[in-house]
Amino acid sequence: MSCLSDEMELSKGTMTTTLNRLVEEGLVMRSSSLRDRRTVFVQLSEKGHQVVNILEEQLEAVLINALEDISPQQRRDIITGLETLTDIFKERKIKP
Repeated sequence: MSCLSDEMELSKGTMTTTLNRLVEEGLVMRSSSLRDRRTVFVQLSEKGHQVVNILEEQLEAVLINALEDISPQQRRDIITGLETLTDIFKERKIKP
C-alpha cells in the first residue's frame, strides 16, 4: 500500500478505500505475501484488463476523431507536446 500510495500521490487511507472499491467491483485482486503478511500484492483481474482495454480503445477513438479536424501544424504541435510529456514521465519513471 505504501508503494501504491507513493506512486499515486495519495494517502494510505485514500489508497486503501480506493483499492477496496476496485476489489469489490472485481477489477483488481489482492493477496498477501506468504513470507510477510503485511506485504500486499495487487494485480488487475481479467475483468480489470478488459475494462482497461475498452478505455484505451475509447480514448484512441476520441483522439482520432478530435485530431481529424485540426490543421497539420496543430497536429505537429500536439505531437511535440506529447513527446515532451513522455520524456517527463520517463524521467519520473511514470508509465505513460
